[in-house]
Amino acid sequence: MKQKNRRALLVWKPTGCQDDNVFHRIFWIITSPVFLFGVAFAAVSAMVYFKWTNEWRIWVVTLSTVGLAIVVLLLRRWGRCKLLISKAQAKKHNAFYSDEQWLPNRYLHRIGVVAVRTLDDDAASRLLFRHLGEALINIGLYKETGRTKVKAGKEFSQIEPVEFYVDIIFTSGIGYILLEPSVSLIPKTSLVDERIISRLLRDGGIIGWTVERVSYDDLVLFVLKDEAVSRAYDFSEAK
Repeated sequence: MKQKNRRALLVWKPTGCQDDNVFHRIFWIITSPVFLFGVAFAAVSAMVYFKWTNEWRIWVVTLSTVGLAIVVLLLRRWGRCKLLISKAQAKKHNAFYSDEQWLPNRYLHRIGVVAVRTLDDDAASRLLFRHLGEALINIGLYKETGRTKVKAGKEFSQIEPVEFYVDIIFTSGIGYILLEPSVSLIPKTSLVDERIISRLLRDGGIIGWTVERVSYDDLVLFVLKDEAVSRAYDFSEAK
């Protein structure tokens, strides 16, 4: 059988803070929402105590620090919620439909559903791909590449997650998750069971689907089924 041409999915995983010098600490403190709200509170307190109600500079300082604190708070919260795998990476690397031709027959006969994928199906597959990748990385299903970088004071290590694919077809009420680990990662795939996949589906709003794990050799296939062929999830607002 002809070997498929693979392009590895590479992810920058945050590992800590390397540029942890005095200047960075000072910058982190003075840009923290707590410090900025404290400055605003001190400005208002001084204005009331010294009766500077007509001093426009105090109002500028107060409103500016409050606004900056809100912006910093939103940016830091957005950074914590950001998935390691981007939408562009999910679109490029989630190629289950073209990848299944390389599967052994023992897996192919479990798939065998020919259906047209809708935009909702594509969006669901990519979003689940991103969340699944996050879960797999968290349990250690990746290899280190040895490359690191420092950005905004934080250190990042480049990793290569286990090869995996996701396919969701709402109109047929069926979906698939395929793990193709390298030799060194095969033992760790036992950590990925039906409970993890079911939790990911529920977190993604895909409710009531059954999950079956199929593994004959070094590949792991999860067959996802919605017995009622439900269309319970709306991906129109997917991020």
